[in-house]
Amino acid sequence: MESVTAQSESMLPETLVFVRHGESDENRIEKLGMRSVSLLGRLKYLLNKRKTKHLDYDLLLSEHGIHQAEVAGESIKQNFQNFDIALTSPYLRAIQTAEHMKLDMNWEINNLLMERDWGFRYLNDRTKKFKRDYNSNVYFITSADGEKLYSVMLRANQFLDLLKHRECKRVISVTHNEFIFTMMDAIENLPVHVHIKNYRENKLPNCAIVAYTRINPKDNSEIRDNFAWRKVIDPINPSNSWDGGEWHEIANINSYTEQELGKIVADSESKFLYK
Repeated sequence: MESVTAQSESMLPETLVFVRHGESDENRIEKLGMRSVSLLGRLKYLLNKRKTKHLDYDLLLSEHGIHQAEVAGESIKQNFQNFDIALTSPYLRAIQTAEHMKLDMNWEINNLLMERDWGFRYLNDRTKKFKRDYNSNVYFITSADGEKLYSVMLRANQFLDLLKHRECKRVISVTHNEFIFTMMDAIENLPVHVHIKNYRENKLPNCAIVAYTRINPKDNSEIRDNFAWRKVIDPINPSNSWDGGEWHEIANINSYTEQELGKIVADSESKFLYK
């Protein structure tokens, strides 16, 4: 059991909430085809595909994405207290999501929260070989002009360090799928093969809410030094929420026995890395 300590400048917030942005025009096109979005949405999508580097910061929310943001905002109001700090990725679809959640907050734009830069090759090279190379080493493979998942992890840790030096108890951030998954790794100390398993088996739909807390949900007098409980809510389809949308105590393992190390290797080779 970790010691109970008071809030200080060098400590993490008591509660940290991430929201994945709502559905963008690109998300909708990839799921439902060109005719599912406005003419402007189609034009931006096609122009982005023609760029030598795919800079997708200016993609906007679809009409459905705006609705998702509104629903997510209501869910946040029902599940969490007022926030001290609100931050958003600089990408327009994240900024729009923050706007339409209607939380009556002043939002800071923070570049650490931006989407992973996939690079031109990933977004345009759809050959089986590149997909196989990527899936076999998701942590380190990307195109030459893209951002490795490992680099996103470094940003995630920078973000946690930033929060430790802010006087805040409750923080909300609007960001992107890859950043949230790497934040989960950073907070829960997950080894690479567990990240890959989570990424393949667990989905974070648009406007999913991922929350961490240091406060015991069953005993508010107990406050841990590190985040110890996680809640994942799908506000659009609540039945898809992890653990029924309730707080789940996380293992946060910092060390392993030799037998546990052997199991990590066995699981990695047999199930995840070489599929």
